[in-house]
Amino acid sequence: MQLSYIVFTCATVPTCLALALAWPSRWQLGREPLRCASVLALGYSAAVGYTVALAASSFLACTSTKLMGKCMSGYIHPLSWLFMLPYHLGLRIKLGTQRLVSTEPLYNRVLPGWYIGGWPWSGSELPSDSPSVVDCTCELPRTHHNRYLCLPAWDTQAPTSALIDRGVTFALAERSQGKPVYIHCAHGHGRSALLLIACLLEAGHVGSWEEGLALLKAVRPRVHLNRRQRQALEAWARSRGKGGLQMQSLSTTAAAAAGTASASSLAVMTGGPGVSSAWQRRGSTGGSEGGGDPDGGARVHLLADTRDTVPKPGSALPLPYSGLESRLAGLPVTTSNVTSHHGAVNSIPRAEPLRQGVMTAVMAAAAASTAAAATEGGKKMS
Repeated sequence: MQLSYIVFTCATVPTCLALALAWPSRWQLGREPLRCASVLALGYSAAVGYTVALAASSFLACTSTKLMGKCMSGYIHPLSWLFMLPYHLGLRIKLGTQRLVSTEPLYNRVLPGWYIGGWPWSGSELPSDSPSVVDCTCELPRTHHNRYLCLPAWDTQAPTSALIDRGVTFALAERSQGKPVYIHCAHGHGRSALLLIACLLEAGHVGSWEEGLALLKAVRPRVHLNRRQRQALEAWARSRGKGGLQMQSLSTTAAAAAGTASASSLAVMTGGPGVSSAWQRRGSTGGSEGGGDPDGGARVHLLADTRDTVPKPGSALPLPYSGLESRLAGLPVTTSNVTSHHGAVNSIPRAEPLRQGVMTAVMAAAAASTAAAATEGGKKMS
């Protein structure tokens, strides 16, 4: 349920109470100061609630976060405390009550250096390794002095793609310096989960946002992305080229022609434009960076473009992990530097020309089969 619906419903309560108090003596309120003050206080609370409900709606959520008076340093302006006091007070009561009755911890460690959790009441509630903090709320103030980034978004809504990009850039920069990262919203279930999945996807710890969501749910079961948050994450992943890959398998004839019928199968993916490379990423879903693989969790997938594009030639070197050369009769492999969205340069093996090599191998297999048939026919005739 959207925050706007919840707040609108809550605002209806003081509205009804104010009307109930004012109606019997509506013409004599000036003579009853206590009743008049009560009606004004209830009406003020209702007005604040309706204002927040409108601002947090899907129509205005992306542009109305400044209503709460939260600056980029994380602190809330004193005027916001004054004018929006009923909402601030009600939110604190709600969070405090949930914290008392809930058995869920404030935060969980998803992977080494990556935390997800709720809003900390004080800096002492943060993890002991002093993580850098990414705050995904627009309604809760900063309560610590750790390194900090504010990505203001309403509860039950999703950050914009620009905010997601900022959060991912900041988080990966902190991790590259060896600093842990704590991503939080109010409860650690929606907004923070969206951003952490984006970070894990960009860092290569997961292969898709669905895999990232499953990883978070395994660690923090109450994590949930609503429809708006899923759509925002999918749109961001598409814009970054992190989705849409489909698995295909090489012809068994090509594998036989390369003399590797007993070798492990070679996976070939067809993906976005210009993809023709062996892609290595590190993955971990068991709570450790290296995983359980002998090579420290490194996984290699061979990506092949279905178009007739041929990469530029480069320096030949063998492909590791019993790669293309052991499967396609020694096709040359080169390396190329690919710059990520954050300026990090990764050396990625590039197979060239994969498609032409497969066709050559298939033709060689056909020629060998024809020659064998001709030899067998000659033996029979003799």
